[in-house]
Amino acid sequence: MKLMSPTRLILAGVLFGLSLSPLSAENYSGIVRLRGEVQNEAKPGSLSISLSGQLTGKRSGDKVNMTGGGLLRSTTDAIVDTTFTGRLRTNMRLTSRPGSPGKLVRSNDLVVVRVTKTRVILPIGRIKLERPIDGTIASKQRIKGFGRLTLKG
Repeated sequence: MKLMSPTRLILAGVLFGLSLSPLSAENYSGIVRLRGEVQNEAKPGSLSISLSGQLTGKRSGDKVNMTGGGLLRSTTDAIVDTTFTGRLRTNMRLTSRPGSPGKLVRSNDLVVVRVTKTRVILPIGRIKLERPIDGTIASKQRIKGFGRLTLKG
């Protein structure tokens, strides 16, 4: 019987671990609230958002609290029907059972967000705004809305 070298054992362990990691990740989705503001005075414009809500695990049914947000800059001089780029933070508190402190899962991804008059379209979901954004207003506009997001835990 031939023994494996330590280097091959380590490599096999790493590859085996990587192959299992996507299986252990679970999708969490749910309704979240968006609050923020769009500012068109400075060029390019900016989008500042704050997200909060409760998500549910697709397989396990676990409930998690999610918060996040970020400041994004417009890729053009317009604030409607354009894209914004920047870092989007998300924080999910995963609990294995009710009452346990659980594990905090954080991300801080560089994203592209599309903004229309009535929607904010994120890579992780869509938010419908309570009232349309007026592209002619140069000052700050507060925005609010609700939508469904999906995150990996």
